[in-house]
Amino acid sequence: MVNIKNDLILGSAIFIFSLFMLTESKKIPSGILDEQIGFVASPKGYLIVIASVLLLLSSILLLKTIRAMYLNKGWIKTSKEIFLPKEVFISMILLLFFVSTLNIFGFFLNSFILLVITMTIYYLKEKNVDVNNKKQLASLILKFSILSIISLIAIQQVFVRLLNVYLPTGILGF
Repeated sequence: MVNIKNDLILGSAIFIFSLFMLTESKKIPSGILDEQIGFVASPKGYLIVIASVLLLLSSILLLKTIRAMYLNKGWIKTSKEIFLPKEVFISMILLLFFVSTLNIFGFFLNSFILLVITMTIYYLKEKNVDVNNKKQLASLILKFSILSIISLIAIQQVFVRLLNVYLPTGILGF
């Protein structure tokens, strides 16, 4: 029964997020890349395709969940079932931040923030690290920062050099 509740919350959240992502990605101005390499290969087209797939998959999840609720005559409501795990909630907030500020801060800075915070949160949860130990926490964040920078440079080079797709640069210009 708990899975039905979680699927309903997660499906609804992803549905709303994908609608938001779809409307925001349609606001990205069409550039010369749309004409040269095609709509789907452009940054705008890529985001629209991802948002559409998320919208479709969340709709399927919602329909299956509603069907399961109907067959099981609802679910048992307890206080533990009301909220998502805090890690999932924080990840969803970070993704909303990422999508809504992509044009302002750019791909590199947004992705860096998203990766470092997400990796830190999930590592702390998995390894039960003492968050009061500031030295250990700072070392962990430094490691994740270096890993994120290396990964993002590699990803940016693949998009720019191999795929010829320019990522949003934001106010800092990188």
